[in-house]
Amino acid sequence: MTELRIARYDLTLTVTTPVRLPPFAGSTLRGAFGGTFKRMVCVERHGECPRCLLRKQCAYPYIFETWIERGEQARTEVARPFVISDLGFRIAEHRQYATGDCINFSLHLFGRAIDYLPYFVLTFREAGLNGLGAGRGTCELTEVAAIHPVSGERRPFYDRETGCLRDADLSVSTSEMADTPPLETNRLTIEFLTYTRLMYLDHFVDRVEFHILISRLLRRLEALSQIHGSGPLDVDARDLINKAKDLRLVECNHRWHDWERYSSRQQSKVRMGGVLGEAVYEADSPEALAPYLPLLRVGELTHVGKGCVFGMGKIAATCLVVACAPVGRG
Repeated sequence: MTELRIARYDLTLTVTTPVRLPPFAGSTLRGAFGGTFKRMVCVERHGECPRCLLRKQCAYPYIFETWIERGEQARTEVARPFVISDLGFRIAEHRQYATGDCINFSLHLFGRAIDYLPYFVLTFREAGLNGLGAGRGTCELTEVAAIHPVSGERRPFYDRETGCLRDADLSVSTSEMADTPPLETNRLTIEFLTYTRLMYLDHFVDRVEFHILISRLLRRLEALSQIHGSGPLDVDARDLINKAKDLRLVECNHRWHDWERYSSRQQSKVRMGGVLGEAVYEADSPEALAPYLPLLRVGELTHVGKGCVFGMGKIAATCLVVACAPVGRG
């Protein structure tokens, strides 16, 4: 695969006045981040990025409203270079946080967006002070730690007392994640840890065949690599997808779950949904399974499907003898 650098950071917000969050809080965190970010950096009264003279240099449109310009009037939205992953997700009622409780989540950054990390830290600090959730409960950003995506090594990044950032680069490239030990099994388990919303033949799927997962993951990695990395993926996507059809879904322990989120742009609730649970796939041999492990290891960080930016499509891949460090499991 071509070079795409990936970084993971774990953030902790300590509650100062009670906070009420929905069961799946990634959308709330993403919304608070986006609104605060734009207020902090926008210099135009009209607030419309396409009309702004600074749109090609400003951090906000690159990170939060990422697009490619197609002439003076047209633009095409593309994959955002970040994922906000709620580490407390459970299928349950709304979550209540009392004063002193901690809200924990991960931030994954891709390619050039890693250079913009200070914007994320400052914005989340301000968003917590401004208030989160329906009751606008307030929080203080108390910890930001860099996490090595493979080994799990942890380094402090944010100094709460001074408000300064430390040098703690633990990012890795997709090529570094491509090396995997030899396999001795032909079975693979995929956990769908958050709502995973995959489309195939113009329909969302509730039974995830392996070739569907691989095709959606390849599409996501291609978009991230081409826009935020060093260029298109150097893989034969068609061959990988065709051969993925030979892997059989032998245990289907996942099902579709609906949920709703509030869209501030549409000023209404939006019905969403995706699969949760596990799938076990079987290949004819370990060699037939091996080419997909690097993709899946990267996919644990990029997520897959719709709604990745606010934590949907979080997966974890497990083989019997492949030691993969858990990536942001909630």
